[in-house]
Amino acid sequence: LGALFMSWSEPDCDAALRNLREAHRLEPGSSPIRVTLWIASAMSLLRSSPRDPEGALQYLDRALHVLTAPKPANAPEKAKNGLATPRGHLCGSGGAAAAVLALGKAEKSPEETRWKATRAVVMRREELAQGGDLELALECKSYLQLVAQDPQQRIAEVPFLLYMLRTVALCDLCRWEEAVSDCRRALGINPNDETAQYTLNIASGILRAKGGKYDGAVACFSKAIRLRPVSTEARIH
Repeated sequence: LGALFMSWSEPDCDAALRNLREAHRLEPGSSPIRVTLWIASAMSLLRSSPRDPEGALQYLDRALHVLTAPKPANAPEKAKNGLATPRGHLCGSGGAAAAVLALGKAEKSPEETRWKATRAVVMRREELAQGGDLELALECKSYLQLVAQDPQQRIAEVPFLLYMLRTVALCDLCRWEEAVSDCRRALGINPNDETAQYTLNIASGILRAKGGKYDGAVACFSKAIRLRPVSTEARIH
């Protein structure tokens, strides 16, 4: 449920944190819950006023360390294609992904939201069991994998959201080279994301301008303007 609240177009950080903290209280040893909670905490710090990019990075770096840690030698391997269940179902498809759309309407009451999300989780578990994907659900590294709508994001062990939140924090701290690297990692998961493309061009333009490569900087800022014609940020640079 906490991961679903994080997946809205306008995330509800308070609801996400409340549910993830309760989940962590009930299952304190669960690494996927802990990682998802850290990412939600970072999101909350970056959406607060004033923002706390340093505090957010601490949470995100902690999550990234767990997500990229080498697997134990005896860990079971995933299906070779990474997408199909033994019965041919799409991994990560079904109830949870549909719930993201169903819960995205602001007019839903809290009670209806909770009921719909709970129902979606139950349906998701049934689908995983029927499709032979129960182990995949239990082995997920964060619950953002299970609520992702895009197949590539469902199989990405590091969530797209983590890289995007890191990019926001790094830009706030003027760590442009690292921001460029994380933008590219995010685009490796979701190549069509406009925000990642825009941020990449802004950060790359600033880097090139600092290095005296003004023609390259202008080209990057021009691409950013084409992506967001009404934005003043690229024009100022």
